[in-house]
Amino acid sequence: MRWWVVRTVLRRELRDVLRDRRTLFAMLVLPVILYPVIMLGFSSLSVSRVQELRTRTFPIAITVDGEAVTRLGDYPDESLVGVLLGVEQFSFTEVEEPGAAVRDGRVFIACDIPADVDQRLRRMEEVRLAPFYRSADEESQAAWRTFRGALSRYRQLHLPLVVDEASGDQATPEEKGGHMFGGLLAMMVIMMAMTGAFYPALDVAAGEKERGTLETLLLSPARRAELVMGKYLTVLCVAVVAALMNLGSMAFTFSGFSKMLAGARGGMDFTITAGAFGIIFAGLLVLASLFSAVCLALSTFARTYKEGQAYLTPAIILVMPLGMIGLLPDMKLDASTAVIPVANMALLMKSLLVGEYPGTEILITLAVCAGCAVAAVSWTAGLFNREEVLFREGKQLFGLRPPPGVPRPTQPPVQAAMLGIVLGLVWMVQSAGYLATAPGWARVVVPQAGLAVLALGLPRLAMVRPVSGLALRAPGRRALVSGALLGVGGVGLSLALGQLQSLILGAPNEEMAADLESLIRGLGSPLMIIACVAVVPAVAEELLFRGLVLQAFRRGLGDRAAVVLSAVLFAVFHLSLHRFFPQAALGVLLALLVLRTGSLWTAVIAHGLHNAILVGWALSGDQEAGDPGGLQVVSAIAVAVILVPAAWAASSPERRDS
Repeated sequence: MRWWVVRTVLRRELRDVLRDRRTLFAMLVLPVILYPVIMLGFSSLSVSRVQELRTRTFPIAITVDGEAVTRLGDYPDESLVGVLLGVEQFSFTEVEEPGAAVRDGRVFIACDIPADVDQRLRRMEEVRLAPFYRSADEESQAAWRTFRGALSRYRQLHLPLVVDEASGDQATPEEKGGHMFGGLLAMMVIMMAMTGAFYPALDVAAGEKERGTLETLLLSPARRAELVMGKYLTVLCVAVVAALMNLGSMAFTFSGFSKMLAGARGGMDFTITAGAFGIIFAGLLVLASLFSAVCLALSTFARTYKEGQAYLTPAIILVMPLGMIGLLPDMKLDASTAVIPVANMALLMKSLLVGEYPGTEILITLAVCAGCAVAAVSWTAGLFNREEVLFREGKQLFGLRPPPGVPRPTQPPVQAAMLGIVLGLVWMVQSAGYLATAPGWARVVVPQAGLAVLALGLPRLAMVRPVSGLALRAPGRRALVSGALLGVGGVGLSLALGQLQSLILGAPNEEMAADLESLIRGLGSPLMIIACVAVVPAVAEELLFRGLVLQAFRRGLGDRAAVVLSAVLFAVFHLSLHRFFPQAALGVLLALLVLRTGSLWTAVIAHGLHNAILVGWALSGDQEAGDPGGLQVVSAIAVAVILVPAAWAASSPERRDS
């Protein structure tokens, strides 16, 4: 790639973007100015309203065994009624129907108090009060808070137990400010990074098509990759600038806001340390890279600026709930949330602002977002090499059908495989949490069904026919026999590698094995177990790994690299270190079988038989599938030595497509 050409394209695109002063002002300058004005002004108004409520008089109806309480009554100061009479904000009113009076708003609180409440409490007897109030009314809520405060003072008179929350709080003012504003700041900065990539991406792709200048640019001596990189860097620059400007604006706003709340919150400050800013900047750079590539790719499909807006708006809607994940209570950055693109960055920013630096999760977050960004950039670069995308006609969404005279691709692109792996991994991790309380069959079938949808849907978006693109041709008789032989023989290979790996890494987690066995036994009948644990995973995982991933990598890397890489990804996908080498070895055998027979269904048969034998082994007796006896392992290896070569001999080589 000639970087001087990229710089030329970058300068040209940036100059065009900077000429649109109205869009730049609305996208960069206006939010930076409005955030402090709006939020600080709103906070001042809120504080004044709270102070006004504190000085307001609240009409309440208090009775003692049905007799209305007034300020003319004679009650001891240390009694419950005396404490309530000591609250200056209360205006005591007599009503006939307390519940109806509260609903109508004539009084904010109504409560009947037993006459012997003080004596009963001294005898340590339980006294239950049932006050009426309206939680949907702000004034009634303020009166209720005042009422509860009076009850607390009464309890302190008779039980002088005081909890000093202010002096016992070990959180620093900076941590308090980060906890309160971290999630909101992360959401706003992420959304502005997405918005910052939105308009430039529309202009450099869909806008250029609409202006009719794209053809001239493509006829220039610059290569397609150089044009894509120049346009991509233009969008990235604007997105990064927008994110950083809004980060500074929001930090300034929340810093002032925290000082206004410092008195009410027992000391609060909002600051961003140098270390936190460095990590946040790196994260925003990676996230802006992802947003810029996605927006540019979606804009490339559009023929007009208006159509591009229709394509990019759903992307913003998708990013919004992911950016808001930091606002949810009890959501923290851990190993499971660190693999969710965008959401992991929101949680990371929130953690950094409260002074937490989870090293492993930081690396996972940056790696996941960087991987998604690389996949998106690769996808975008591939789109500029496809004439059916750049100059498509008709009203096909994303060009699902190529123009007349343009042949369909025979294999899915590498970008579709990378996107399928990332989305599939996120789906598997998150669906496990959502389905934790679901029936056993749903916990197995639903995640696998999502993988199948990805494997079938992504090639469709790339205009690839599933039969040819995923090798879904009907297998011959010899191919079916080879699949069955490999399924049985592969069990011995998996067991042997599992035993060898356990000598190095130790025995697998017994608790995880017990949970898995409990899940399998909870599925019910043997037929249901075989269907959920053997058949469904075999179909879904083969569609994704030996279908989408293997066929896509064959197109970009060649057969050998595709076999190895698809097997490694297959092993990583199971998220178990103790299953890595057995799964990788099985993945190599299945990939070679698909290449030799030309049909994915042979791998489905082999995979299904492999799973069914292991599950039957685990449930048939005392031995578990992951910990068989020595004699059983030797027997399984002997079977593998015989059947794996037999499977290879029974299969017939694939007829190569040109």
